[in-house]
Amino acid sequence: MAINEELETKTEEVIPEEIAPETEQIVPEEEVKEEIIADETDTAESEDEETVAEGSEEPAEDKPEELAETAEAEEAPVKKKKKGFLQLPVIIALCILVGALVGYFVYTGFLMHEPEGLWKLEEEGVTVFFEFDKDGVAKQYLGTMTEIGYCQKTKGDDGDTLSISLDNGFLNGSFGYTVSGSRLLGNQVLTLTYGESDPLEMHQVAKVDEYLTPDKDFVEKEGLTGEWVFDFEEYGVSYKFIFNADGTMILNQYDKFIYEGTYTYTDDSIIFTYYTTEETTTPEIPYEIVDENTLNFMGLECHRAGTSTADEAK
Repeated sequence: MAINEELETKTEEVIPEEIAPETEQIVPEEEVKEEIIADETDTAESEDEETVAEGSEEPAEDKPEELAETAEAEEAPVKKKKKGFLQLPVIIALCILVGALVGYFVYTGFLMHEPEGLWKLEEEGVTVFFEFDKDGVAKQYLGTMTEIGYCQKTKGDDGDTLSISLDNGFLNGSFGYTVSGSRLLGNQVLTLTYGESDPLEMHQVAKVDEYLTPDKDFVEKEGLTGEWVFDFEEYGVSYKFIFNADGTMILNQYDKFIYEGTYTYTDDSIIFTYYTTEETTTPEIPYEIVDENTLNFMGLECHRAGTSTADEAK
């Protein structure tokens, strides 16, 4: 025993403590896992504490503008999306409307062959215009004179008939008629036939020719300008005289014969100029302005239209 103790003492002296190999301490695997979990838990708790610390700082105060915008955004109603305007029923209705308009223009422009409209007749050096409307009114324009009458069209198996009533007109009676050409293109022709007589051809026009223009230096007569009427209802007599400020004048007899023209005046007479187949000037017609509502003209006591004196004189 003494020998062994002595050998151990010598060995410790030969291998210093610093040179002795380090001996690793073997730790069981379960203890290592527990230490790792503990470290992770400590780290998470540390991060949570930092987050709480940061969140505990007092938030910065919002600006008034930002608060107002936030309030408006919260109060603003949510807008619903509008449905498209061109829904299927609307599209169908528009297509029907467009189709109807196209059909109307095609019919009136190319397929309509009726006497309604304004026509020009040139016969034996005389130019006359005729106008027929759908309400049965017929008008004849000869120069600046207009006669108003009646018309009626009739459809039949033997042909179409146009009856015209113009007492002093070029046309007065029943005529067979046909219409050719295109109204849209403005080249329609209205042909009238009467028994064995030669047919009359009238051409579509847009307006009546103008014949007379007033003097550009015309100065109106004070107290004369306006519309004057003479009505004698008991005998069915009526006249209208219209003196315009530009020097034009209209003489209307019974609402059947209307003469348009120009006029000049002196202190006691008026000269009226109109046109038929040629320019025609009337003799001097005496006149007198009695008061602001009474005029003596053509031997008739006329009253200003629309006044009580005009109504009382009927």
